[in-house]
Parts: sequence; structure tokens; C-alpha cells
Amino acid sequence: MVQKQDLIVFQDFSILPNNNLKNLVLLTYSLGTSPAWLIQALLEAVIFGEALSLNERSGERAGFSNDINSNDTGITLASFVHNQDYMEKHIFNKLKVQKTKSEKELKMVDLTTSLQIEKLSLIVEKIIENSNNTKTLILEQPEILLATMSSLDANALNQQLVDPLFEAFDTVVVVSNLDFYSPFPRSSKDLQFNKFVQNVFYKSLVNLNIKPLSTGRANDVTGTLSIVKGGDSGVNTNDKSQNVVENEYLFFTQRETTKLFYR
Repeated sequence: MVQKQDLIVFQDFSILPNNNLKNLVLLTYSLGTSPAWLIQALLEAVIFGEALSLNERSGERAGFSNDINSNDTGITLASFVHNQDYMEKHIFNKLKVQKTKSEKELKMVDLTTSLQIEKLSLIVEKIIENSNNTKTLILEQPEILLATMSSLDANALNQQLVDPLFEAFDTVVVVSNLDFYSPFPRSSKDLQFNKFVQNVFYKSLVNLNIKPLSTGRANDVTGTLSIVKGGDSGVNTNDKSQNVVENEYLFFTQRETTKLFYR
């Protein structure tokens, strides 16, 4: 029997950066996979101090109060692809956060109504105003704006959206769908999407990449998770505990849990 493994991204065994610096994380995925399980794991890492939905550990906290959470700075999930109803049903309810503490621990910002907005600064303001001073942000698929805003290019998207949010939060996780990424761009939009993802990668501490098996899905394996250093991983290296642990996992998602194995 193959032994299940805990998700480790940094040398101190943490999943998200645990320092007093500004951190950018890139989470990428492609057709045939979904980042939902990994996004939930990141949310749990902040709210509960560990990813309880991985490796069938969700029952370990049964009967315990949320006062045991090791992180009280909270987290914001802002999505351009999922509305408020979806996030409450498929994310909030699975976390089982006490409603009396939910506003502090998890904030959800529906950006599906902001796809045709004229100024990116209005999106930044909306996220910050609804974040309730949380320190970590997960920004889901901002690259969609390159398709919905005709005059927008990759530089503007980075400079007017990602950079201001990077200043406002301690850690920003940008989630991008690589189905739009093309090694041989055929249009200006393809080129701008490639450029956006590349720019985020160059500024990131780590890249988490989810992809299906090259041989197709197996009965007991859904896909692979690769952890690689980002372009900025060597800039702030005084704290060796925050070094990225490059690795590759096999993962198997079934019902409400995901199992991880070393490849």
C-alpha cells in the first residue's frame, strides 16, 4: 500500500509563507483538473492551521472549538469565476467555520459582476473594503479580464490589479487557468495571457501546478501536483525555513477529501 503524504511547500513544513514579508504565490491548473481541493487546503491552512481536507483528516477536529486556530489574521477569497452563492455552498459550508467568527476568518468577494468594469482600481477597492483586514488573499482567475476588457493588456493587469493587492496583503495567491496559455500564441490575446502568467511567475515565491496524468485519469489517481520555486524564491533567503521544498505529488480526489502520494 502506498503511504499517504502531507502537503509540504516550505522547509518549515508550512503550506503558505510564514514570515513577515510580502509574498506572491502562483497556482496554475489545466483542463481535466480542478484547483478547488487545493484552494480549500490553502483556506484551511490559514483558518485551522493545517489542511484538514487532505488525507482524510477532516474528522480530526471534530468536537473542537475554532479557538484552536493557529492563524487569526484571516483570509479573503476573491473570484472572477464563482459567485457568492457558489462560494458559500461549495467552500464556506465545507469549512464549517463558526458563523460568529466567519467574518474575521474568511471573507468571500464575488467579482463575477466586475468583468466589464472600466477601472481596475474599483476592483482593488472592492476587494480591500470587503477583506475585513485579512492578511492573505486568494485571487481566482484575474486573467479573465484580458478577454472581457478589450483595451486591457498584461502589463496593466499586473500593475493596476495584482501589484496594488500585493501591497495591501501580506500574501497573495493568484490562481490561473493554463488552458489559455499557448506556447505558440496565435493572437494578441494569447500573447497577453502568456505574458501575464509569466510576469506573475517571475514575481512569485512558489508555483503550485495541477495537471492531469499524461496517460489519462487512473482509478486511484486524479492528477499531479508540482511544487517549483518561483522567480522570486531566492530574493528573501535570510530565513531558511521559508525555502521552497520542490516536489511532485500524485493526488486522488474522492468526495470531500484528497489523498496525496509522492510520485
